[in-house]
Amino acid sequence: FSQIIETVVPVTLVVLMTTAGINIRLSELGALVLRPGLLVALSVSQYLFLPATMLLLAALLDAEMILAITLVAIAAAPGGAFSNIFTLFARGNLELSVLLTTTSTVLSTLASPLVMALSIALLSIDDVDITIGAVAVALDLSLLVLLPLACGVMIARFSKPATVALKRLLPLVCAVAILFTLTLSSMISWPLLSATVLPMVLASI
Repeated sequence: FSQIIETVVPVTLVVLMTTAGINIRLSELGALVLRPGLLVALSVSQYLFLPATMLLLAALLDAEMILAITLVAIAAAPGGAFSNIFTLFARGNLELSVLLTTTSTVLSTLASPLVMALSIALLSIDDVDITIGAVAVALDLSLLVLLPLACGVMIARFSKPATVALKRLLPLVCAVAILFTLTLSSMISWPLLSATVLPMVLASI
């Protein structure tokens, strides 16, 4: 299952970001870029308030140390590409979602280790090494996010028939790919999930 996940997830991300690119409105994207204060405020909120909330939740639930640090690690992770397609399905602000996921991924090379280090210090955990490879993050961001996104934008701009066809087809493909990925991930992680369902549900609310 693990090998299948390693193949399916990158392919799914490429499909998701291509779908997002096809549906992006460049005028709206440009307007958001001219409002850097909004991006900064939302990014700071993500890396400050979410981890703090998870620490508080772990304390309220009297969670084990490994669960507490796992909740913080999830909160300190950058926004995923899956959120873009969920935003599209919900008819939300796709352009803002794409900008936030890209910004949070770039910031994660510094912000995530810092948040984790502070959390580990607060939890009094020793002998934990936290490193995030900036080169690996840059490659993943370029190949799995920015390049498919740009391809989607180019398709929408230069091929209207393909755009119409893909707008009908890709959402269904995305839904099936997400369901398949989540099913496999759940099967692999079930021993951990079965013991942590309640805290994870509360963390997602």
